[in-house]
Amino acid sequence: MQTKKASKKTAKKTYPSTKRKLPKLKRMTLEEFMAITAENNAKMAESHAQTENALRKMIRSIDDLSRNVGIVTNRLGSVVEFIVVPKIRLAMNAAGGHTFACVDPDVKIRTLIDDVKKDVTQMDVFLYDDTEAMAVEIKTTLQEHDVNDHLDRLRKVRAHEEKVGIVGKKLFGAVVGIIVDSKAQALALKNGLYVVKIREEEEKLDIETPDSCRTW
Repeated sequence: MQTKKASKKTAKKTYPSTKRKLPKLKRMTLEEFMAITAENNAKMAESHAQTENALRKMIRSIDDLSRNVGIVTNRLGSVVEFIVVPKIRLAMNAAGGHTFACVDPDVKIRTLIDDVKKDVTQMDVFLYDDTEAMAVEIKTTLQEHDVNDHLDRLRKVRAHEEKVGIVGKKLFGAVVGIIVDSKAQALALKNGLYVVKIREEEEKLDIETPDSCRTW
């Protein structure tokens, strides 16, 4: 006797559709589209205007800061020169055995270059007598690059010696500062420059004399 095997029906699983329904687009008239476009343009223009105003304020602030820094620097430089100029001649004569009789502040050397009169260099203080002269550079903070600049300045002064009346005279150099960087001091002394420190509280000058004074 044959037995029939019961057939089992497999139930099919169903999954939700992965297709996304696109949102229905809202219809608008040409007038509505133009109104929205105009509104967006107005917002963008306002945003640009605000950005430009912010930039203008920033530029004005930077300009004001630059002016203030320049004013402070100039005033501080004037104070330093006010302390140095009246004392530097006697202090140098005492420290180095010089005989400087005259002192001139802010001496400029000008010459004709391509038929145009131009500044060659400038000395903060110029000391001189019948046989020798000295170019002095004054800085609030004396750094290495200031020393190198002054060495270059001394070469220019010697190259235009007739302009400042030092033909046949020995030319010495000195650098002055309230704050003197140790590397700047070492570089200056190594190159035969005097190093002058301002003792601000006493308005006195401390002078470091190089082992061998150099002349230009």
